[in-house]
Order: sequence, then structure tokens, then C-alpha cells
Amino acid sequence: MSYLRDIMQKLGAGAEAAVQEGRGGAAWPALQAAEYQRRLNTCSEPMLHYEWAWLEQHLQDLEHCAGNDAMLKVAGGQRHLDGLLAEARACQQHLRDQFAARGLSPRRLPHSLAAAEHAWELSHPGLRAQWGIDAVSKP
Repeated sequence: MSYLRDIMQKLGAGAEAAVQEGRGGAAWPALQAAEYQRRLNTCSEPMLHYEWAWLEQHLQDLEHCAGNDAMLKVAGGQRHLDGLLAEARACQQHLRDQFAARGLSPRRLPHSLAAAEHAWELSHPGLRAQWGIDAVSKP
């Protein structure tokens, strides 16, 4: 249940930020896309695999919200959820491109994830070790 609570809090925070910024479900700004691409460029191979698994889980969580009225409300409504899904899918394409540019293929490893942390934000030493992300590879 803790994981579900984390998801709900993250979605609620995203909805609140979108309302404050007046974005509501607007397309993902180019500035954010460029920053995400920059982050991916600095990732080691294990970090890319973590990010792939994290992003797959994030997409599943968002898609689950679409079928749950209470979660949809916390997420800021259908329009905002659609914007979050579009953003996550754009990130997924950037990540696919990064794998291709490096001659790698994404793969889901059976390791744990931190629900609120991208690969470059991963702070838990045990998770970093599990994924093979050494302390010096964190940008």
C-alpha cells in the first residue's frame, strides 16, 4: 500500500504543479525534453537500464490511473493524465533513441525501483549497487 500512496502523492503533486503553471495537459515543453535528453547523455549503461525499468513502471502506473476514478481525480483529471502519458511516452522515445545511439537494447532487469527517482536521482546505496550504478557514475 505504501507504493500506491507514493504514486498517488506523486500524481497529486504533478497535478498541483500543472494547475499552478497553467499547463493542464499541454504538450511537453521542448526545454524539458532537452533536459531529459541531456540527462540521458550522461547516464552509464546500468543507469539507462534502470531508467527504462523506471519509465515502464511509471507508464503502467499512469495507465492504471485511467481506469480508476479516484486516482484519476488525484492525478488532476483526464486532460492532465493525458499530458503525463504523452510526456512519459516522449521520454520513452528519447530513451529508445539513446539505446540505439549506443548500440544497446533496453531490457528489464528484475531489480527494485525507487518510485520517485530517475536513474540520475537514485540515492539509495542498496538500489544503486543492485543496478550496478557506482557512486562515480551519478552526474
